[in-house]
Amino acid sequence: MDVYTVRKHLKSYSFIIIGTLLIAVAYYFLFLPHNIVTGGVTGIAIIFDGIFGEEMFSSGLLIFILNIILLFVGYLFLGKDFLAKTILGSILLPLFISIFEIFNLPPDIIFKLDNTVLNITENAMNPFTQIIISVLVGSIITGVGLGLCFRVGATTGGMDVVQKIITKVFHFPYSKTVYITDGIVVAASLFIFGVEKTFYGLVAIYIVGIFVDMIHIGAASRRTVFILSKDNEKIKEVIIERLGRGVTVVPSKGGYSSEPYEMLICTLKKTESYLLKDLIYEIDPEAFTFFVSAKEVYGDGFQ
Repeated sequence: MDVYTVRKHLKSYSFIIIGTLLIAVAYYFLFLPHNIVTGGVTGIAIIFDGIFGEEMFSSGLLIFILNIILLFVGYLFLGKDFLAKTILGSILLPLFISIFEIFNLPPDIIFKLDNTVLNITENAMNPFTQIIISVLVGSIITGVGLGLCFRVGATTGGMDVVQKIITKVFHFPYSKTVYITDGIVVAASLFIFGVEKTFYGLVAIYIVGIFVDMIHIGAASRRTVFILSKDNEKIKEVIIERLGRGVTVVPSKGGYSSEPYEMLICTLKKTESYLLKDLIYEIDPEAFTFFVSAKEVYGDGFQ
């Protein structure tokens, strides 16, 4: 195994460990104390906790059992490749939660820091503020954690198995299956925790999705610029020498004038796009230039 492969595996395992730890922290210390259900097996665990009470079962154990069952089902329907990318996250998430429970860490410890650690008895955090902090911070942490796992092709198991099976068997778009499965879990929470908590759960799901995209896709997003100028050679030289980026020259023809010309196409980082815009203006203020967002870019010079 070469050095590159070793580094790639270490990076993947690090992202999965950090990602699942963040998800576990958000679940145990932010979502669980206020019964905020965001779907998935963690949402099912919160519903069970609301029905039976935390004294009846361990959240970590319940999530572990559900993940193992779903892993077996996933193996039957999706094969070994899916299992290999899912098993580590499926085990680590309930493991981290179980560690919190074994050490008897209070789920609401964050909201008791003023009284227990800082010895501040005045200006105690009111319940509404606690919920807002739980939704916002918990969603951001969960989104970052999931994004890290998704970036290396891993998942935390659980409902993701069901979603991929539905997509494969019924040929539903994956995005719709996510809404269906998580929606069912959140809808179930309506009968246990009421309208207000269910609304907070829906807001949390939305924020989680934003941060998953930022970490998973946003890290690979770039901008592609299309340039039409009478000084193409100078602009091409600047892109190659100043920015160190490649340029594609595309033969084109004006739709109105029918005159032939060359169009330059270049993909680069967002920060580089601002510099390139100024450089183009210095060379040819009349150049027709437009930038488009490229969701994911891979290859030479990029990931």
